[in-house]
Amino acid sequence: MRLATMILSFVGLMSSVGLPALAGAGLPRGGYLTKDGKLTKQLKVLQLQGGCAGFTGVQYTIARDGSWALETVFNDKKTPKMKGKLTQKELMKLGALLEKFALAKLPAKSGKEPGANPHTIDFEFAGKKASLIGQMPPQLDPKNPTGTVESRFAGIWEGITALLTPPRKKEE
Repeated sequence: MRLATMILSFVGLMSSVGLPALAGAGLPRGGYLTKDGKLTKQLKVLQLQGGCAGFTGVQYTIARDGSWALETVFNDKKTPKMKGKLTQKELMKLGALLEKFALAKLPAKSGKEPGANPHTIDFEFAGKKASLIGQMPPQLDPKNPTGTVESRFAGIWEGITALLTPPRKKEE
């Protein structure tokens, strides 16, 4: 009886932190993944910083099958830089990330327009666009990562860039 209680507690804990429960591993989460583990729609992420030369930044595009591309952006001109493909496990992580930070519930526009040199992050998914503008990149609140819109933007941005950034090679 005690073991069963411990297992149920563990499964409940794993579900509450955004990870698939043991019994439901592999099931789609929050409408972001299909039953076969693909994204339900393409995801675009655009991060720009304004300056005296214009706007510079990066755009990530993640296709439904996990294929992704990174482009640098300079004044609306995009230059391809890297591409790759997420594994099934990485797609599951992406789905859990989007669910945890409630991408679909982010407001269309948030933040405050600074006097000069704005920093923006835009997410586009399933026909919906969410934009954050500010003077600096958003910061993840380590004590309450889903507590504010800014922290949710930061959590999604940091999670996506971590998934799509190849590990650095160790220097010998």
